[in-house]
Order: sequence, then C-alpha cells, then structure tokens
Amino acid sequence: MWKTVLGTSSEISKHAAQDAWKAVGNLGQEAGKRAGLVVQDLKNTDWTGLPADAKGWIERHPGQTAGIAAGFLAPPLAVMAVPAVLGAAGFTAGGVAAGSAAAGIQAGIGNVVAGSVFATLQSAAMGGAGAAVVNGVVGGSAAAIAVAANVPGLVQAGGEDAGDEKDGDGEDGDGEDGGSKDGDAPVVDNSTSGND
Repeated sequence: MWKTVLGTSSEISKHAAQDAWKAVGNLGQEAGKRAGLVVQDLKNTDWTGLPADAKGWIERHPGQTAGIAAGFLAPPLAVMAVPAVLGAAGFTAGGVAAGSAAAGIQAGIGNVVAGSVFATLQSAAMGGAGAAVVNGVVGGSAAAIAVAANVPGLVQAGGEDAGDEKDGDGEDGDGEDGGSKDGDAPVVDNSTSGND
C-alpha cells in the first residue's frame, strides 16, 4: 500500500513541477513580449517637446513638483536616519545601552525572543540581518507616506491639465491658466454671462 501512495505522490510532484516550470516559461515569454511593446512605444514617442512640456508642468504646479522631489528624497533620508534613531533609543552596536528606553523595554519583557521586534531592532543596530528588515520597513513606509501625500495634488493637477487640453489654448478666456500663481486651487468664476 505504501508503495502505491508513495508512487502516486511522486507522480503528482513530478507533474506539479512540470506545470510550474511551464508556467514560469510562459510568464517569461509574456514578459518578453510586453517589454518589446514598451520599447517599441518608446521608439515611437516624440521626445522633442518633452523638455518644454516638463518645464511648463513644473511652472504650473510648483507645489506638486516640490512634493514629487520630496517623495524621491524621503526614503533614502529616512533610511540614513535609522542608525541615529536606534542609537537614541538605546540600540547600539555594542548592545543595549544601560539606562536607555531600550534597556527599560528589555527589563520589562525579560528574555528576548529571537526574531521579535526587539531582537530585530538590536540586530539592525549591530549591522546584522535586522538592518535590511528595519531599513526596508522605514524606507517603504517613507515612500508610502510620500505617495499618499502627493496623490491629491497630482490628481488636482491632472484635472487642471485635462481642462486646459479641452480649452485648446490652455486658457479659460481671462488670460489666466485657471489657477493662482502660487499653485493653490484654481479660481472659480461663478458669474453668468446672461446668455442662458
């Protein structure tokens, strides 16, 4: 009986491995096709107007531009601050600093379990494997916060730009671009022309 069970299990494993390998191959082929399409699109793009378009967008949206720049800078700056923050909390390369917040936490929890948050933070301070985890969490969190902070402004800017494209000339007839000079919300004119 065990021979039958083991033989069947071996056969199932063999087919599962073949199916998985086939799926990976198909995925690779599909990715290659998509990459080829992206390269073709990039070749067909008219890049001559890009610098002027980018400059115009930056001039119309200085707040969003600053937010994007801050979003690019936030993750690496946050990761660079990790050692200082860990040190201030009492996690040092030589171990937990006496009289620190980390020492108080360690006294409260007693034996530190391997893989716990406390152990990971101490490992990060000592330059161990925990550093990758802590830096990943800190950098990822900074990036997520930066994206979340930028989305509303970018949505607003995209809506303003879409309105400019519908007007055809980027103006709404009053010589203004629909927004205030400092990049705040657009000025809304609720007056009527009397031509109802």
